[in-house]
Amino acid sequence: MPLFSTLYVRLALIAAAIAFVMGLGFMVYDHIYDQGAASVQVKWDAVEAERNAVIADLKIKSNLAALVMKKESETQMRLLNEKNKSLNATVAVITRELRNRPERPSVTNVPSSAAPESTCTAATGKELYRADAEFLIREAARAEKLIILLESCKAQYNTVYQEYKKLQNGN
Repeated sequence: MPLFSTLYVRLALIAAAIAFVMGLGFMVYDHIYDQGAASVQVKWDAVEAERNAVIADLKIKSNLAALVMKKESETQMRLLNEKNKSLNATVAVITRELRNRPERPSVTNVPSSAAPESTCTAATGKELYRADAEFLIREAARAEKLIILLESCKAQYNTVYQEYKKLQNGN
């Protein structure tokens, strides 16, 4: 039996040595894994911090751009209202001046023009009847309002475009 007992002791020692080496290997692996994980976490945290700083900077810049665009929009609306009031006042004055023009006669007795003389020397509108002149004045005012609105829209668009370019270039 001593033969078996020495063999069993040797096997037990070899098994213990293998278990010890495996345990040691696992401990080393675990330690290296934890260090690697910590290193990756530090890098990840640095990237996240940088990303959050960029996002915060972009939020500030976009808020400033929004304020600039809002101010420009308010300015353009104020100018638009002022120009429309001025135009409406001008139209009212011109329309009041039309009282002196003759009304269009009935269909049975239509003269060649509204003026007493039928010679047309220029296309000034001097010979128009009151209703026709009022119609043309309203159409001209409508066209002028569209031009004013277009200019306002262009100014607002240019402001938005400039702010977009500033954000795009990182200014």
